[in-house]
Amino acid sequence: MSFPAPSNEVGQVILNQNYGLCCSVSLVFFDYVITLPQEIDLIWSTKWTPGKGLFVFIRYVGLLAAAVSLYVRFGANVTPLSCTVATWCSLSSVYLVSVATGLVLALRTWAIWNRTRWCAALVGVVWLAASTGTIVYTVISLAGSSQYGNFDGLPGCMVADTPATADVVAKVYSFGVAYEPIIFIMTIIRGFRHLSNPSAMMKVLYRDAFCASVCMLTFAIIDLVLANSDSSLFLIFDLIGFAFSFIVPCRIILNVRQSTMDLSPWD
Repeated sequence: MSFPAPSNEVGQVILNQNYGLCCSVSLVFFDYVITLPQEIDLIWSTKWTPGKGLFVFIRYVGLLAAAVSLYVRFGANVTPLSCTVATWCSLSSVYLVSVATGLVLALRTWAIWNRTRWCAALVGVVWLAASTGTIVYTVISLAGSSQYGNFDGLPGCMVADTPATADVVAKVYSFGVAYEPIIFIMTIIRGFRHLSNPSAMMKVLYRDAFCASVCMLTFAIIDLVLANSDSSLFLIFDLIGFAFSFIVPCRIILNVRQSTMDLSPWD
């Protein structure tokens, strides 16, 4: 996303960023508060498993990213150094949460396909390729941007991108658009086999996998389109999309644990 020069366009970008961030942070902390009782009952007292590890990582790295993002956008006494550190911390946390979210969706897809080896290989390779591309281009994007504070007397940090960096940002979202349809299609295909006589566990898995796939695919497409068009609305949808990448996987894990406490090592 390039940083426009005219002051009225800059003001619109800042306004959209404020709207998007306020909506995103509100969703993140609201969902945390209302699901905290479930977390205490279903997560805190249970043994450590890959599912619990993913939940804790997404939950608390996501909360950290939301808190640091507030400083980045509204901090009163910011410097170029503090902006650089905070921006790197915030954005890297956001994309790491997105990568972990992709893994949760992959594991849910594997589960509804009865944990077959070919499904594990397929979703594993696709997730690894998408995650590697996302991380690499995120680092390139951050390295090619400049952070500075108190632009024109305004609070918070500003990020200036070059046109080349803006192209890299679009590539980050292209990996999500490539990954999400595969998960969505596999969810739909397998779901038809469970419509006639689904078990309670499979009903939860399929319902959550379907809703999660629709949600994440929709945001991935919107973000890619807006990033390529250099639209100021990109910031609103990108930040709200982060909130859902935090909420969706945590809800999936909590719902699975709520439906049964007889967990396999991957739940």
